[in-house]
Amino acid sequence: MNRRLRTMLTNQKALVFLPLFLMIGAAFLAAGHLLADLPSLDALHDHVLPPTTQIFDRHGRLLYEIMDPQTGKHSYVPLEEIPLALRQATIATEDATFYDNSGVDFIAIVRALCINLRGGEVLSGGSTITQQIARNLLLSPSEREQRTLARKMRESILAWR
Repeated sequence: MNRRLRTMLTNQKALVFLPLFLMIGAAFLAAGHLLADLPSLDALHDHVLPPTTQIFDRHGRLLYEIMDPQTGKHSYVPLEEIPLALRQATIATEDATFYDNSGVDFIAIVRALCINLRGGEVLSGGSTITQQIARNLLLSPSEREQRTLARKMRESILAWR
């Protein structure tokens, strides 16, 4: 082959790979943006509200409860004390695939995306219970209120972790 033909073929190969390199670069930039300031999972326990302070008399009778006026009454209830029907109803309503998903239900997200595109507004979310916990306990209040793809991806990453 002559030199001109070789140069032309090399340039064509470069043009074929250029979009691929650009897509890979864009993916790395997007991932860097999404992962840049994700909160640590260790912060999860910092956001759980403490139980209401209870004051008892010497006979074990409750005299008074001190509640935070902003958050109300909170008490710890072991899972075994929550009726099975209530646990099952909560899971059936909030996240039917709770025991099968890894924190993110991609089928539910795609289904919600289709519903929202057809409706022209946000009508469905597709979040798992794990994603709801990640959003409510780990993301900042301002980010929690956003209805963006970036927020959904960040909460999905946290839920998967």
